[in-house]
Amino acid sequence: MWTLSFGTYRPSDRVMPIDIGSVDWIAFAKLVSRVAGFVCLVGVLFRMRGTKLSGVILRRFVPLVLFSCWALISTSWSPLKAFTFGKAFGLCLLTVLGAVAGTVCVDRRLLSGIVFHVSVLLLVFSLANLIGIIGFTDFHIREGIFTHKNEGAQIAGFGLVILLLSKLLFNWDWVRWLVIAAIVVELPFLLLSNSRTSIIMSLAVIILSITALVRFRTLVMLCFPVVFALITMVSLDPTWDVMGYGWENIHEYVTRGQSERELATFTGRTDKWGLVISEFMRSPIIGFGYGVTSPTGYHYLNEKWQLLNAHNAFLSVLSGTGLIGMALFVWGVWRLLSPQYSSMQGSGFVRKRAVYVFFTMMWCFGVGMLELSFLDSVGVPSVVAYMMFGIAAGTDPMLEKKVLAFMGRVHRD
Repeated sequence: MWTLSFGTYRPSDRVMPIDIGSVDWIAFAKLVSRVAGFVCLVGVLFRMRGTKLSGVILRRFVPLVLFSCWALISTSWSPLKAFTFGKAFGLCLLTVLGAVAGTVCVDRRLLSGIVFHVSVLLLVFSLANLIGIIGFTDFHIREGIFTHKNEGAQIAGFGLVILLLSKLLFNWDWVRWLVIAAIVVELPFLLLSNSRTSIIMSLAVIILSITALVRFRTLVMLCFPVVFALITMVSLDPTWDVMGYGWENIHEYVTRGQSERELATFTGRTDKWGLVISEFMRSPIIGFGYGVTSPTGYHYLNEKWQLLNAHNAFLSVLSGTGLIGMALFVWGVWRLLSPQYSSMQGSGFVRKRAVYVFFTMMWCFGVGMLELSFLDSVGVPSVVAYMMFGIAAGTDPMLEKKVLAFMGRVHRD
């Protein structure tokens, strides 16, 4: 997990290779690390093949395995073969990673260890990005600090969500200190990134999780300081002079210089979505190759030919792999998440883990509607999202009974 995540380094002046001739040393190093990681993960699955528990979990990943294979096959008709192959191979790697995480997370102690490593990983990347902007007097995020600014915002937001859910649901011993560190590191970077998608989705999931999981008395105590602060501000500034100045700054922060027409669409990317959909109609069954959104791979935008990022994970799947790939992807997600409903009706650890999966997947799919998120090339958000897919695969009341019975037999032996 750590090795794959540190392969997300993206210098600002680097041009992404789209064919074999443009592969640089960074791309080659990433390829070597991912091949090595793929071999290691497959080896772990091979060693676990004999247990019934791993068989149940691995069968749940079959649709996503088929989707990954279809993405690899799409390389054959992609106009940018090296580009598509790199993204498709990364998808295969993430799928195997999720399967390994699923087979391991059936153990409650190992689940705590995995979430700990995930939280520390997100915290380290957020700290690296935050250190990179401390020297900037205008405090504006620039490209190439360590990751893309939008990806950095996703890392910080995901870290806050995961740690909050870990505190509210499991309250492991290590969570308290990491929550404090996240408030100091991840929260400032998330706000400085000025990424509306990550900020809004993280804030929404945090508010919903607190409302659903915190007792009413505690919730009232949390709301009291906010209400008291609002009453105090109204009392000290009845004409709203100071508040008006603050609102102007907030408005400037949120709009980021966009027009009212662009803000009305919330995303500012509906024009790109329309372009991707119109191109998709030219090859609706098989698409253009995973990660590619047109027959040539390029679109004429801003007076130049360039690769078009759909900024929507589902549109990216649809345009790249067609209706066949989309059907496999939806089947795979349904296969993993459908058991969560029955698990949430239960009690104890199984219910907590199902609620944990529910809120983390809410964040992933919410961000995925406006960014590539977990379906982008191998990066920190995608690595963590597929780890959560693994946790989802191991969340099932019937599977929990099998786990307890299996652990009981091991203890007696």
